Amino acid sequence: MRGRVESSHRFGSLQCCCGHQRGFTLLELIMVLVIAGTLAGVSVSFMMDTAQVYSNSAKQLELMEQGRQAIRMIAKEVRVANDISFPSYPLPGNPPNNSDSIRFDRPAGELWWVNQGKFPTNLTYAYDVPEKRVTRVSDHQIEVPLVDNVTDFSISRDSYNLITISITLDNGSGRPLTLITSAQPRGFN
Repeated sequence: MRGRVESSHRFGSLQCCCGHQRGFTLLELIMVLVIAGTLAGVSVSFMMDTAQVYSNSAKQLELMEQGRQAIRMIAKEVRVANDISFPSYPLPGNPPNNSDSIRFDRPAGELWWVNQGKFPTNLTYAYDVPEKRVTRVSDHQIEVPLVDNVTDFSISRDSYNLITISITLDNGSGRPLTLITSAQPRGFN
């Protein structure tokens, strides 16, 4: 009987009518397990790397958005400033109108109803070096952190009273991210 498969008394193997045994040897099973394990390890490693890249990208995006919001807020308030000064420590080697903080008076704006418009609100934006953050301090000494992971913060004023604001952020990738904007105060000619 040609092509008939008969069961053998040996466990896990089938014997063909032509005398050849069918089935897997122990060596073949071990090779399959090694290859499957290697493929599983590579795919798990790839998935973990992908998850890490996604996590880092999300953190960088969040930090960049914090920096953008901070620099927009500072520029917006500088545009309506009445009087601007650089009270903090001038950076070494920079002109006197370059600093790591800015202080200015601005119209009371949304606080007008509180103080009847008699007193401007005094604001200071400063770089807190040990904490690596830029903070906003009002005349009521309320300190609000704006952005963290700051490696450099500088503000300069040119001869045309154009204020340039620069924030450099450490995004964890080894490449710093620098955000720069300029604002012309409306109260200055």
